[in-house]
Amino acid sequence: MGWNYSVDPVHKKAYQTLSNADAEANRGDLILWPPTIIVENTYKSRNDGQKDAMSNNEMESKLREMGFGGVTVKPLVGKDGAMSVRFASSLAGLKEAVRLADLFEAEGHGRLQWDQWVQTRGIPPSYVGGGNPMFVKVDEKGQQTWVLYGYLGTASDLDVLDTESKQNVVIKSRKELDLSD
Repeated sequence: MGWNYSVDPVHKKAYQTLSNADAEANRGDLILWPPTIIVENTYKSRNDGQKDAMSNNEMESKLREMGFGGVTVKPLVGKDGAMSVRFASSLAGLKEAVRLADLFEAEGHGRLQWDQWVQTRGIPPSYVGGGNPMFVKVDEKGQQTWVLYGYLGTASDLDVLDTESKQNVVIKSRKELDLSD
């Protein structure tokens, strides 16, 4: 259940409740602003078989290769193997963030697939190791590379942000933003 914040509370005590379907639709509507992509599974394999998280510069380089420049990358403190990618605080920035989220989704590496993995197994893939082809692939040089998962940050993702990041974001409704340009 969710609440309908656009309807005044009955008797000024509580907001009107929404159906589960409407509440789920609202979940994707309320986004972090400036537009933020949460990138999961940001590991790289080392020669000794262990793994390290990607550095900010490595993630920025990877995003540039994918056609996304001018972003701010920051590791998510307390969330092993995850980073936030912040875009410009504009409609153009939102369009780029949505384009990146759609790219992950089209590859089968979006929020739904990430959540399904974590919910069905109870642990993030980083604890499973590098043998799962859903999370590690071998490149043309024979090196293992970790498969990135990413999704547009929503109000439900506030809990993964550090204190400073929480202070620098606001929640906006995608429905109220004009993306038709």
